[in-house]
Amino acid sequence: MKCPLCEGEFDPIELRTVFAGIVNAKQCVQCGGFWLEKELTEPLDQKSINQYESPKPDFSVKAFDLHCPLDGTLLSQSNYDEQVSGAKNWQCNDCGGQFYQKGQLALKTAATHKSTGHLISKKLNSRTQVASGVSLMAILIVSVMASLNSFGLEYSAASNSPLPTSGPNVLTLVLLAVAYLAGTVLAVLGRKMPIIVMGWSVIAVCVFGFGIVIFGP
Repeated sequence: MKCPLCEGEFDPIELRTVFAGIVNAKQCVQCGGFWLEKELTEPLDQKSINQYESPKPDFSVKAFDLHCPLDGTLLSQSNYDEQVSGAKNWQCNDCGGQFYQKGQLALKTAATHKSTGHLISKKLNSRTQVASGVSLMAILIVSVMASLNSFGLEYSAASNSPLPTSGPNVLTLVLLAVAYLAGTVLAVLGRKMPIIVMGWSVIAVCVFGFGIVIFGP
């Protein structure tokens, strides 16, 4: 597989997206151009691409007849963003592969972050909230189960332990109540399906816990 611009050899590299995805790409060892097997679905992380090149606009009006290194199809030149001066790349209409001259992929990445940086940050924050919610749910469940076990109530249907005679543990009930309220907030106010499902999962665990505390295992 040769570079469509200079026929140099390609080195395989890994680029990362802003959402921690991995893009398998190839970089020409001679001209520094990039070949991507398909169009990007997520913006690249700027630090990832900047390890290999820096933004470099191309103002040349010279036309190139480049061919796909995979199937030999004539590549179509595209000014992928008319608002970015000197931005261009080539794309194969058959396999969907894309070729960027040196500096062009970094230029596209920088332009994307400049125009949609607020949307990227919003999506990243949303994912962080989901991850935090999952962690919170895990902490609540562990706390409730630890309290139940410390009270002598085993979370197992096969347990034959006798019921305690001192009545339900107040601390256990408080933890269950707090967890139940937290689950209700997530289920009712959550705007993302994972958060809503998480909320109902917490509620289900709490209801089950209430049953164990009140009626015994």
